[in-house]
Amino acid sequence: MERVGVSAAAQSRVAVGTLIGIIAAALLAASEALSAPQKLCEPSPQIQQEIARASSATPAKGSFEELTAPFKALRERFPNDLFAHVRYQDAVNEHGIEGHLKGLTEEYLALRDAHRGELLYQYLLGRTLEGRNTRQAIAAMEEVLATDANFAPARRTLAEIYGSKAFQDRQREAAERAKLEQLCPRTAIAARPAPPPAKSELWSRAEALLKQPRSDERVPELVYQALAQDEWRLQRIRPYDWYTPSYKKEQGQALQIEYWNGWRMLVQHCWKTDQTAKADALLSEMQGRLTRLEKDRTSEVYWTGATTLVALYAQGKQPAKARETLARMQASLKAKPDAKRAADLARLKAKFLSRG
Repeated sequence: MERVGVSAAAQSRVAVGTLIGIIAAALLAASEALSAPQKLCEPSPQIQQEIARASSATPAKGSFEELTAPFKALRERFPNDLFAHVRYQDAVNEHGIEGHLKGLTEEYLALRDAHRGELLYQYLLGRTLEGRNTRQAIAAMEEVLATDANFAPARRTLAEIYGSKAFQDRQREAAERAKLEQLCPRTAIAARPAPPPAKSELWSRAEALLKQPRSDERVPELVYQALAQDEWRLQRIRPYDWYTPSYKKEQGQALQIEYWNGWRMLVQHCWKTDQTAKADALLSEMQGRLTRLEKDRTSEVYWTGATTLVALYAQGKQPAKARETLARMQASLKAKPDAKRAADLARLKAKFLSRG
């Protein structure tokens, strides 16, 4: 009987020990479940310092490769860190154009395939689509959350998207923000899209140098640099579905108008530096461009080009060509009457024809 009692006591102690182990394991699992999302809320102090160093090492101006290299190196040093990847992706989005953005998606497609089943890389692939194919990015975030509803980065990305003007959904944004706040209290949510690059500041410098008694020799270089910078700016707008087709068209027309302004400055520079033959060649090229635009004489670009040529012809004492261009502008108004442009044309005639 005593041996049976001892055996029962031992069994009781084993059962209690097992129960304690189960409870401890459950508490540990719960603790890990609570802490795991926190690792995805903000970069660690080390990564914060490394991001700051990479930012300091980035030149103010440079090629795409120069502007993204420090963040690419950061990602390569910390290949499993979410925020190293995010900062690299942001650098590509800040400085790249269509080819770079497409390459980024292809790069993360390969990484996802190399890490099948890992939510981090599934998320990062979906994030490369944000702003370019945003509907697909939404679907990708929802796939991630179907696997793990507490994957905070996906909640953050959805809150960004639904908070944007192009994909605004106040109800969904509020829901994602609330869920993210539970996982990552007081975490920041970026405003999308980031402001597009500013237009080139070189125009004012070129104009100031052109106004000197004898135009500065740097004027053509500044004009071409300004056009190149604003071409790049447009390429930073076109790939993104953050922007409406009408906005993209408006920005494209604005760039074409800038070209006419640039050509005007080049002609005036040539006149001031005694390069008459070069000025005549530029004027001939501009006239050819205007002729090619005549299929849409009502466009703002055509009207700007014609106005620019009239002013240059008058300045260059070529009244016959000025009258011919004014006649074409008059014909465009007959095709599509416009009171404002009719008034503008009347002022042009009064200003320039009186000189002839």
